[in-house]
Amino acid sequence: MAIWGEIKSLCVDGVLTISDRLALELLVVGLDEVRRGRQIAHKKTGEVVRVPCDQITLDRVYKQLGKLGMSPGDRSATMVKC
Repeated sequence: MAIWGEIKSLCVDGVLTISDRLALELLVVGLDEVRRGRQIAHKKTGEVVRVPCDQITLDRVYKQLGKLGMSPGDRSATMVKC
């Protein structure tokens, strides 16, 4: 399943709206980097290699998860449209 659909299926009904599209896109890109690593060119050889994501990316993903109500503490503060 694509990350986009996975996140959508895990969100509480009514949390995501059309206005969240860009925030969701940032989360998808960040989560993809967390899972697959980043592609970079080796300085000496130019060969493209994958490296693990950095702490900044992990922090950004966790923050985005919270903004969408996907962590326990943030879920209680998330307003759901009925």
